[in-house]
Amino acid sequence: MKTCPLLWRQSESPDSALLEKSVDLDNGAGSTPEETAVGLRLECLGAACRFATESGACLFDRLARLVTGEEIAEGLALATATVTDETRAALDCTAGRLGAIEARLGGEGSDPGPTAELARALAGWREELRGELAGDRVAREQTDRAAAEWREGQRRRTDDMEERWESMVLSLTELTERIESAIGVIQRHIESETEQSRRRELEAKLAAAKRANNAGVALYHARDLERARERFREAITIAPEFVEAHNNLGLVETELGNAEEATRQFQRAIELDPSLSASYNNLGYVFFVQENYEEAIAMYEEAIARAANGSAAWTNLGNAQFKLGNLEQARAAWEKAVELDPGNRKAADNLARLLQSAPA
Repeated sequence: MKTCPLLWRQSESPDSALLEKSVDLDNGAGSTPEETAVGLRLECLGAACRFATESGACLFDRLARLVTGEEIAEGLALATATVTDETRAALDCTAGRLGAIEARLGGEGSDPGPTAELARALAGWREELRGELAGDRVAREQTDRAAAEWREGQRRRTDDMEERWESMVLSLTELTERIESAIGVIQRHIESETEQSRRRELEAKLAAAKRANNAGVALYHARDLERARERFREAITIAPEFVEAHNNLGLVETELGNAEEATRQFQRAIELDPSLSASYNNLGYVFFVQENYEEAIAMYEEAIARAANGSAAWTNLGNAQFKLGNLEQARAAWEKAVELDPGNRKAADNLARLLQSAPA
């Protein structure tokens, strides 16, 4: 039993909306005499077949039994010209057997009566196919329009989303710049406040160190050297970079006979403020007490080079020169000291004694 070559059934694919043909062409191999009597016996699936009538009869079965003459050839040609590409393919597959039917129907002794009925059936089939093709074309056009509208909607949504993202990015960029600017202002404010706080703290420490140093100076003039040293050390503890306290402590240590500690304090004062003339002058005094007159002279000259009015340094320089026997240099130094400070009694007395002892 052969399957009808033009039977249309639903595709085996569960998600497909297409139809596929069931074709079994073996040219009648193994056919019974009853099958070969008409050239092809068709297995009718009833209402599932496109070519079944309302009464259940098969148009192609009737065609095989009744139709004769050349009209079938014209009808088949007209039907073939109006079917879809898939129907043409099916007809091409069954061309051999349909040709055999056409040849038998066109033979002698054929009854022309049923030909008109079959022609009408084929014409109806043709119109049905034409209607279905037109419906498919309209459906495709509607689908294409819907797809185009969907694509256009997607494009508009994409463009709108891009614009929103760009606006958001710009807003975030502006917000980031504002935040960075605000952070910069805050940081500068914090740095300024920190610097001011540090400056106020240093000023407070320096003020306390100055009070301790001034107390030490008063004790030094009162010749209370031990208590003066305590006050100068206190000032250095409060403000380690307070130059005057280092210089004054060095002077006290010199007079207390601590030459090494005195030298260290004067060198620290010079390190903190190389322009301070008093520290050079006092360091020269340390060397003078140790009878190291050459180094003392070098320090006095450094002090004179940095002093606006170095009367004391000129006096000490004259003393060191006198110790070395350089009387002319000593005289010149004391004269310069008196010139800078007429009230300098030490320089004046030294110069007077030198002049009195000089030979007439």
